[in-house]
Amino acid sequence: MIARDSGAVEEGACRLTQRRAGLYNPLPQKRPRAAALRSRNDSLAGRRTLKRYQRKFDTTLTACPRPRNGRFAISKPLRAGTGIRLATLLAAFLLFLGSSAGPGQSGPEPPPPKPPEPQAEAPSVPALPSETPASPSEQPAESPPLARPEDEQIPVLSLPDPPTADALGRLALPPRPYSIYVGSARELTDAEATLREFRARGLPAYLSPVNVRGPVAQSLYGVSQDGLWYRILVGSYTSPESARKILKFIMEKLSTYQPEILKFPYALECARALDPSRAEETASALAARGLFPYVQTWRVESGGTLHRVLVGCHFSRAAAATLQRELEAKGLSCRCAER
Repeated sequence: MIARDSGAVEEGACRLTQRRAGLYNPLPQKRPRAAALRSRNDSLAGRRTLKRYQRKFDTTLTACPRPRNGRFAISKPLRAGTGIRLATLLAAFLLFLGSSAGPGQSGPEPPPPKPPEPQAEAPSVPALPSETPASPSEQPAESPPLARPEDEQIPVLSLPDPPTADALGRLALPPRPYSIYVGSARELTDAEATLREFRARGLPAYLSPVNVRGPVAQSLYGVSQDGLWYRILVGSYTSPESARKILKFIMEKLSTYQPEILKFPYALECARALDPSRAEETASALAARGLFPYVQTWRVESGGTLHRVLVGCHFSRAAAATLQRELEAKGLSCRCAER
């Protein structure tokens, strides 16, 4: 008995020592049930939440709070009488909308239309003419060509006395080397068509053929390849400023062209005459030989006009001298002169 008591005392002392050292726990060991507790807590929280929704929406839900196919399963439909109340409220709302719209109206009154903005009065358009051709007596006469600006004020010449052919040939004339270059054409028919178009506008247009050889000559004459080119020129002026009026007129009325003012100091002079018929006769004879003459006119103090028949226009005296030799070979007497 004493030994048993002694063993109990020793066992108690040993357990006391282990307890103080933190090595002995007199409470029975329990297994952790965290998963089970979480499931139970979630179930309780879900029940409480569902009961609150049950009291609010007057529905009876199943005991399982977990969703089924993404939705909570409702075991019973809405309480009887709820549908009648909803239908009554909907009918009252529709009656309210009908009374606010008024008789003969199905919705709210639309806003009043905006007053039309004042528009400017369109100009009256004249009626189109009928397709029936008018009789010859009713047809209007052909309109004259458009008026062009007046030429520059050319100085009045003082003629020698008597005005013989030799004296007129020695008379010094103010230079008029500037002309308006319209373009060049390879075919004579194209150049003549352009010539007629410009002369119909009252412009003193004329042709000046040139034989181009080499890239330098192509760049100088503004053409794309070698060969014979027919240049279309307009007028002869003392300065670029005096030619700008005609240039502006061409750019406005004949906008398909790109004219420019160029200086051609030299040409071949074939005749000078106070009689216009003699100058015209000389020009016709030159044209019959395949040349393209043009005429410069000068006013004189006596009230007449001095006519000067020229052929060609060149940048250099050498080019004019070459043309002079070609005409002498054909039996034509023309001299190189300043324009």
